[in-house]
Amino acid sequence: MIQYWAILLVSLALVVSCNGVSGEESGFTSGSPFVSGDAGSKSVDFSGAPTSGRAPLMVMFSDLSKGDPSGWVWNFGDGYSSGGENPVHTYAYGGVYSVQLTVQYPDGVSSSHIKEGYIQAYPLPLDANFSAVPQSGQAPLTVQFSDRSTGAMVWLWDFGDGSQSMIPNPSHTFTGPGTYPVTLKVSNEMGETDTYNMEIQVSSSEPLSAEFIGSPRSGVVPLTVQFTDQSGGEIISRAWDFGDGTGDSVKDPCHSYNQAGTYPVSLTIWDIHGNTDSETKSQYIIAHDDSPTGGSIPVSAGWNFVSVPRNLAPGQDTARIFEHLDVAGHSALLYEPSRGWVPLLRTTQIKPLMAVWVYSTKSDTVPLIYDPASPVIQPRMLSQGWNTIGFSSTRPIEAGIALSSVSDGWQNCLGFNSLLQRYDPMIIKGVNDELAVQPYGGYWVYMSNPGIFTADYS
Repeated sequence: MIQYWAILLVSLALVVSCNGVSGEESGFTSGSPFVSGDAGSKSVDFSGAPTSGRAPLMVMFSDLSKGDPSGWVWNFGDGYSSGGENPVHTYAYGGVYSVQLTVQYPDGVSSSHIKEGYIQAYPLPLDANFSAVPQSGQAPLTVQFSDRSTGAMVWLWDFGDGSQSMIPNPSHTFTGPGTYPVTLKVSNEMGETDTYNMEIQVSSSEPLSAEFIGSPRSGVVPLTVQFTDQSGGEIISRAWDFGDGTGDSVKDPCHSYNQAGTYPVSLTIWDIHGNTDSETKSQYIIAHDDSPTGGSIPVSAGWNFVSVPRNLAPGQDTARIFEHLDVAGHSALLYEPSRGWVPLLRTTQIKPLMAVWVYSTKSDTVPLIYDPASPVIQPRMLSQGWNTIGFSSTRPIEAGIALSSVSDGWQNCLGFNSLLQRYDPMIIKGVNDELAVQPYGGYWVYMSNPGIFTADYS
């Protein structure tokens, strides 16, 4: 019987060999009599497309795993993940990223696969740039800055006034005038840097405007004049021209005119931005010899409040001395407390210690011829209330001294600046009566009680 089974097994082996079927192809494995139907059926794999390009880079991932997984966890290497089977992910910044996929099978088994350095996103070329609105204006100036850079991840603004910001689109207020160099420095994820610069021009809140006054404007040589700069704006330099071939650069110069004549004066100013403005006053200073023969009254364009310091020569002592002025139809006026405003006639006598209003369309002068035979000036009676007066001095004199003859009655004194066409600050007895009154000028004086006004200033 044993021989029978042996012969049968040999016969079967010969049949299989004759049909060309190997043991591996029939499902048998050497060393094991069982078929392994699960061998090689579970494996994790994936692909992405594209795997390189300029950021922001959008990549479509595809699961290629075998064994019919039922769950997926993707780790994209940039801090983001997904649970989808075939996700789409965008890499916002440049860099090299490793991607890992973990899958889970229905039987609870999970497996992972990682591809090191699989995605390469190239950063945008780094180029710093920005815009500013507005780029110039008066202080305080608020400017909106807008980043126009490419490839930037980090921003550092330097506004040129000691302030900084790290947000992409800052707003900044420049509080004072000046030229501010604003710099934006940007960096990308690769550590590269780039900068962009722009200047912001901030001007003064007060526009540049040249203006000045001089006191006194007329007198006997040597005539010392105090000039006061009344210009507006952020002034960094100035240039005076006194009209006699000399000049200065200080703010409020004091200048002496040593020769008789009529002099123009000009002032030019500059600000920090290079802007400039000038003011020129023609026939502004009148310097004359101290002689009994005569002098002249400086006249500005507009209304003038004037007086004569001495008795005028016969035939030269009436309102005709103003006839050469272009008055544009305006009458010369005299104020009398009892009558009010009185138009001057050509024959109206012009005397010292009185003041008249005259109009001129331009700067001019009124020549005066004195009467050397009549040096005595007659006093005037001032009424209670407001009176108009002139002074007999040909030099500036303190108001308290000039009004000493009516010291018991006067309270306020008010002069008119014909150049600026406005009244000067009020002079108040006992407060600021050290201020000077000017020769050839007219003044209002308020009397608390009547008094006799004389030319005696001793």
